[in-house]
Amino acid sequence: MRRWIPVFMFFFALSAMMTGGFACGRPGTEAVSEQKTETVAEKTPEEQTVTPEEQTVTPEEQTVTPEEQTVTPEEQTVTPEEQVVAPEEMVADGGNEVVPETTGETTGETTGETTPETTVENNPEGGTAQPDPAAAAQITSVRGGTAGDINKVAVTYLKPAIPGASADDPAGFFVQATQDGPAIFVAVDPSTTTPALKVGDVISFKADTIADSNGHKDVTAISNLTVNGSGYDVSQLVQDVSAKNDIVSALDNYESEVISLEGTFKGAFRAAGTVYSQINIETAGVMGSNSLVVRVPAVIASQVGSVDGCTFSVSGVPMWRFNTSAQVSFYSSAAVTIKTCPAPKLLSAASTSSTTVELKFDRVLDATSVTGASQITFDNGLTATSTSVVNDTIEVTTASQTAGTTYTATVATTVKDYLGTALDSTANTATFTGYRPFTSALIINEILADPPTTNGDANKDGSRDAAQDEFIEIVNISGATVSLSGYKLLSGTTVVHTFGANVSLAAGKALVVFGGGMAADTNVNNDMPHPNFGGSLVYTSSAGNLSLGNNGKVVELQDASGTSLDTLEYKSSGDCEGDADESVNRSPDLAPYTCQKHTVVMNAVGNFTPGTKSDGTNF
Repeated sequence: MRRWIPVFMFFFALSAMMTGGFACGRPGTEAVSEQKTETVAEKTPEEQTVTPEEQTVTPEEQTVTPEEQTVTPEEQTVTPEEQVVAPEEMVADGGNEVVPETTGETTGETTGETTPETTVENNPEGGTAQPDPAAAAQITSVRGGTAGDINKVAVTYLKPAIPGASADDPAGFFVQATQDGPAIFVAVDPSTTTPALKVGDVISFKADTIADSNGHKDVTAISNLTVNGSGYDVSQLVQDVSAKNDIVSALDNYESEVISLEGTFKGAFRAAGTVYSQINIETAGVMGSNSLVVRVPAVIASQVGSVDGCTFSVSGVPMWRFNTSAQVSFYSSAAVTIKTCPAPKLLSAASTSSTTVELKFDRVLDATSVTGASQITFDNGLTATSTSVVNDTIEVTTASQTAGTTYTATVATTVKDYLGTALDSTANTATFTGYRPFTSALIINEILADPPTTNGDANKDGSRDAAQDEFIEIVNISGATVSLSGYKLLSGTTVVHTFGANVSLAAGKALVVFGGGMAADTNVNNDMPHPNFGGSLVYTSSAGNLSLGNNGKVVELQDASGTSLDTLEYKSSGDCEGDADESVNRSPDLAPYTCQKHTVVMNAVGNFTPGTKSDGTNF
């Protein structure tokens, strides 16, 4: 059913400038001339009658002398007080601005004439165009696969190009004409059009090519683009779907439309396409559905952080879709308002040097609530001396730690998250081991044991495979090239890969061993940097499989003599969970004795980053 939203306008009348007052009348009443403000006595019928002679105005009476036409500077001057327009006298112009109404204003000091009502033409040269409701039928036709014209629709949202995104996630823009839709996505980068499009433009164009993309129709090529006007207030098209119970079951009715929504985040962000993440949500209308999510670039997910149980709101964002999954989408963390959240928790503690400990929380902290070392205490005689805060992490400077000793860190509940919520008193402790110098030149930095079912093609060979897309990433953290001839990777006690005689890893560089696949890729197993993996060396398991079970394993790197150089243990649950549709990672990259799920690592992108740092940059 189409809903029509009435537009309410406020009307006013300005009094004559000479009286300095405001005259209020019914809507449509014209302003009264200065010359007719005197009181007129009631007249008899005879006195009201005007004879033809009295109606005649002689040429002499019509003539205005030059002196009468002249307005002195004093008469032209308007005081600041007279320039002020009261709020009651402002009316919306249909865009984002509010302008004074100009109907029926008296002009001329001596004539009492009124100007015609001022109107603004809806065209590119001036004013605000309006989308044409008739365009809804044209959008419906194009969504049905028929190429054709779409005339006077509003550009409601711009979808930017996201570095590293797949072809399924192109830049483009959304258009719509009526609040309850339909709408359609145009997969044409708005920054490349002439002129470059912006939200609030009212445009016309021909949809030349339409393609199906994961359950929805997109316009992939256009011609005859015309900007009919700019500045349209697209909030008039935003539909609140918070209480709708059919936004998943009747997704066709909401696809690509701009919406507002209040809901609750459920669970954690997970992979949703290359460099994208998604998280389940619930609303007043839809509860317990795995097909209603918020989907955003992974970098936005990392900025939002852990939000399980948090209530939120968004407005003016598009409803994307992936087949039957309804995906509320936005491309800036500023688009979401986090309203309430459960108390923040301390996730982990890790020693990063003999005098530093890194405490990681599940939410970005209010740095002003971290006032000093007195808020952090340790057992076994260890003391804190200072603190610093970066997003969701407190770095604590400590007295000298005893290598191998197990310590417990306790954080005071005066520490708060960015919403002002105090730390959960039942989740404010974590254990760590006193710093042990890391002597190996090589470190196991990232492991993927559980390739995501959707978008889990980690080896980029064109298909997701539960075994072949598993990988182990190794980085040379020394200042010299290391020969790996005869070195071995073990999954548990099983050797799953042995490096060849010619494998050498340059200082600061990485290599990746995948479970398999990539048979046609000539950049694999040839000891040469691979352009698709940040210039890292890429190999497939010499045993044919890495055997990285999701329930937990110890992965070990040994030299040719069998000496252990590094180990990384992941588990079936917790901070270093291997069974979470994402990799496990040193946190931060290259930090010995640490392990976190990939999406928890600060500034991480996507759910895995083989061959590059967790933020996607090259080693």
